[in-house]
Amino acid sequence: MNQTKSTVRTRSGVLASRVVVALAVTLGASLSTASPASAHTAYPGLHTLCKEAAPCINSGNLVRFWQRHLWADEGYSDIDGAFGVNTHNATVHWQQIYNAAHSVDIDVDGWVGPETWNAASQNTVWGYHFDRSDGTYLYYTYYGRKAGRTFLIRDRISDGVTWFKMPGATSWTDTSHGS
Repeated sequence: MNQTKSTVRTRSGVLASRVVVALAVTLGASLSTASPASAHTAYPGLHTLCKEAAPCINSGNLVRFWQRHLWADEGYSDIDGAFGVNTHNATVHWQQIYNAAHSVDIDVDGWVGPETWNAASQNTVWGYHFDRSDGTYLYYTYYGRKAGRTFLIRDRISDGVTWFKMPGATSWTDTSHGS
C-alpha cells in the first residue's frame, strides 16, 4: 500500500459502531443534520505517522496515542510524542507481531497509516473492545498484548474526535497532532 498518498479511510469497525450508536441515540435524526468532522480532527484513521517530514505527522498527541498502543502491546516506554527512530523501530516490530498473529498481512514499513490503524482497531487477538456509550461518546478499552496493559479511549459521536487516558489518570488527552 502506498502510504504517502493522503487518505480518508477510517477504522471500519469503529465507524460502523459509531453509526449504529449515533442512529440509536438520535432516534430518527436526519442524516442531513449530522455534524461534519472538523478540518482539524486528528482521528487516527485519517492521518499517517512516520519519522519523515510531510506528508506524515511526526510529533504531538496523536503520536503519543500510537506510542500508548506500543506501550500496551510491546512494553515500549519512550512515550514522548516524537515519532523518531525508536518509535519507527517499535512500529516495525508491532507490525511483524501483528502479521504473525493474523492471516492478513499489513505492510511492515514503520509507518502508521490506514493499514496499521485498522489493524490496531480490528485486532481480534489484542486491541480495542467497546465498553459503552453515553450518547455523546463511545468508550473503548485497549487491551494490550502485554498482560495488564490497558488504556481508555473515547470517540465523540458527533465528529469522531478521539481522546485517550491511561488507567489512574484524571484527565483525557486529545489526539490533535499539533499539541
